[in-house]
Amino acid sequence: MSLVVQDALMKKIGSRVGWVVGGANIYGIVQHAAESANNLKYFCPLFYNALYREGLEMLYFLIEPIILKTGYLNISLASNEEITQD
Repeated sequence: MSLVVQDALMKKIGSRVGWVVGGANIYGIVQHAAESANNLKYFCPLFYNALYREGLEMLYFLIEPIILKTGYLNISLASNEEITQD
């Protein structure tokens, strides 16, 4: 196989591998968001429904670590100040 053909083939394969890796990364983020939203549905249905009505339930994974770090497993019983304390 000539060097030019081999170089062109490697460029094609390399660009497609990048798309596959990027797609897998996006799939992983969406999967994590879906799992967090599903956990929230059982963990605090009122909060889940409020987010769902606004179309924000899939963004819960962004704040989930903060809420879980506070130690309040039922955030409906905690005040805003208790949730936001370090």
